[in-house]
Amino acid sequence: MFKVVLVETEGEENIGAIARIMMNFSFRELILVSPRCNHLSKNALNYAVHAKSILESAKIVKNISDVISDCELSIAFTKRIGQFRRKDLTSYNIGEFLKGYKNVALVFGNEKYGLKSEDIDMCDLICHIPSSEEFPSLNLSHSVGVICYEIYKSNVFSEKNDNLATKDEINSVLDKTISFLHYLDYFKNTSDKRLKNYLSKLLHRIKPEKGDILILSNLIERITGIVKRISSKN
Repeated sequence: MFKVVLVETEGEENIGAIARIMMNFSFRELILVSPRCNHLSKNALNYAVHAKSILESAKIVKNISDVISDCELSIAFTKRIGQFRRKDLTSYNIGEFLKGYKNVALVFGNEKYGLKSEDIDMCDLICHIPSSEEFPSLNLSHSVGVICYEIYKSNVFSEKNDNLATKDEINSVLDKTISFLHYLDYFKNTSDKRLKNYLSKLLHRIKPEKGDILILSNLIERITGIVKRISSKN
């Protein structure tokens, strides 16, 4: 199931319009994280038109972590990038990239200030919607509409790849890698959290399969064992 996740949304009209857009493109699950308006107000229901059922079945949660913990993949939509935060996807290629996935959280921020840094960092990947430099800011419902359309037209919902590595499998390799680097005192002058976040996004971008992760896991375990045996002899 592809989930549209709206964080701290303020506009009833936006939520209603998004419900309508979701039904246009075969999305059904709407999750509201700490909403700042009534998603069942008369305004919201009027803007939803024939998609009122999506609003009525919408789930309300307090934190993004409550949503993404059981998802195969979570994607934050933002223009906020920098030295340690790069865009992993664009709206142009998101449809093709998501082929094979079935349980994905599409995370959109507040209309005024977007997603907070901590919310972005919790997500597996970052997606950017290219727009005019003259006026780059998109309305929230328009952003959701662009993404839903791009995913729908790629026929994503009909494909499933059971060989894709799970989030737990990827995290296991990352934990082994970070643990090994701690053993080498690698993190004297840098943050293990920052590196783990970078490596996580790197692995998610290449869509590893279970066999790929197994090879990486075995490789890290063997290198760790060799280094520890050499250290014990010195």
